Order: sequence, then structure tokens, then C-alpha cells
Amino acid sequence: MNKKELKDLIKKKESQSLEFKRNLENIGKSICSFANSNNGIILVGIDDKGSIIGTKKKFEREIANIAHTCKPSIYPEIKEVKVDDKIALTVKVKKSGSLHSYKNIAR
Repeated sequence: MNKKELKDLIKKKESQSLEFKRNLENIGKSICSFANSNNGIILVGIDDKGSIIGTKKKFEREIANIAHTCKPSIYPEIKEVKVDDKIALTVKVKKSGSLHSYKNIAR
């Protein structure tokens, strides 16, 4: 995903298949929910109003580790997008044929 595609996605606003996250709070729940329901994209470093606030590249590994703690593990596609001097992370989750739980709760 490039900068223009990210901005176009943000313009669509949050929906059943798109979620904005300022930080990693509750990201495991979101990843698990998308895997159980429908394909979805989580944009990390974007606030609820759609402003790009940025995040840290090191969170890419943390997101992968959180997704792997789901039971069974989930393997989202995580990519970095640079916008000006800020980094946003896109987390693409595909709907799974399995029922997943996060912290022992199916989401």
C-alpha cells in the first residue's frame, strides 16, 4: 500500500471491515474479530477522526506476536506506509475457516 492508497482508505472512514487505532490497545481483539467475521484492515497510527498521528516501526513485530497469541494463531499481513515523516502500519486480516479466541474469548 502506498501513501495515496492509505489516504483513500482513511477517507472511507471506519466500517465493518476497516478500523483505526492510535496505538496497540485492544488490537488482539480486533485481529481475532476480523478473522472470525470478515476480511478487515486495521490502520495503526490513525486516530478515530482519520488523522495520521504515526506509530513506531517496532510495533510491527509486536502486532505479529499478539496475533500469534490468538488460538489458533492468526497471521495477518503487516506493512509499513510512510506519510510525510510519520509511519502508519496496515494490518490485513483474512477471514478464517476456524473459530479464533483471544485471551480465551472468541471475539
